[in-house]
Amino acid sequence: MKNISIGSDIVEINRFKNFNHKSKLAQNIFTEKEIENCLSKQNPSQSLGGRFAAKEALIKSLDQKIPFNKIEIINDCNGKPQVTVLDKKISGTYYFSLSISHTSTLAEAVCLSIKK
Repeated sequence: MKNISIGSDIVEINRFKNFNHKSKLAQNIFTEKEIENCLSKQNPSQSLGGRFAAKEALIKSLDQKIPFNKIEIINDCNGKPQVTVLDKKISGTYYFSLSISHTSTLAEAVCLSIKK
C-alpha cells in the first residue's frame, strides 16, 4: 500500500521584501536556480515566499527531514510548480503534487506526497 500524506504552509511575503539573496541564509533555503528564477519575476518577494511555503509544506508531508536547499521548485512552461529533490536518499522515493498561491501579503502552499 502506498503512503499518502499532505502538508501545507502559509507565510507573510514581507519576510522576503528585503531578503538578501546572496546571504548564507538564502543559500540554506533556496537553490541558485530558484533564486535566479524568483529574481526574474515582477515581484520576487511573492515568488520567494511561495517557494518557502512550498518547501515547508513538502517537508511537513514527508516522514523524514530534508534540508530546504535539497528541494528545488521551478515552474514548468505552463506555470505549474515542479519539485526536484536533490537528496539522493529521498530522490525517486516519492511523487509530489504541489500548489502555490499568494495574495499581496501572504503566500501559501499545499503538497501531496505519495511514497512509491
